[in-house]
Amino acid sequence: MPDVFPEPLTYRYPEWVQIGEYFLRSHDVVAFGTPLTPANVVEAYEKGIFPWYTDGIPLPWHCPERRAILEFHRLKIPRSLEKERRKVHLTFTIDKAFDAVILECSRAYRPGQFGTWITPEFREVYTQLNDEGVAHSVEAWGPDGDLVGGL
Repeated sequence: MPDVFPEPLTYRYPEWVQIGEYFLRSHDVVAFGTPLTPANVVEAYEKGIFPWYTDGIPLPWHCPERRAILEFHRLKIPRSLEKERRKVHLTFTIDKAFDAVILECSRAYRPGQFGTWITPEFREVYTQLNDEGVAHSVEAWGPDGDLVGGL
């Protein structure tokens, strides 16, 4: 299968594409309109590219020059934080409620933003990736067994 996405370290989307003022100024968009499929999402993520739905335009795929990376294998929880965590009786799980987490994330209010990038199509594709063992969720459960958070 040929690559759908360019190599982001050497490629930037041509400046002549003018889909809105934001994208004209953005150097992070590397593609527009590539279909949202599980295979395309995996290929994109392997190159540091991700889709971010924006209403009314072909799907933009971004590759920011700066980003946060969560490296859980290096995570060290300070004693003081662990002590506080024990006071809040939460239980954490992985991949026990992916559907519920992605649905609630899509419903979350985001001040200063119009809606969400997690559309029904995104939920479907990412749920399929979870079924394949590629996408994951982390859940936080309250003392009564209610889902109270997740990512």
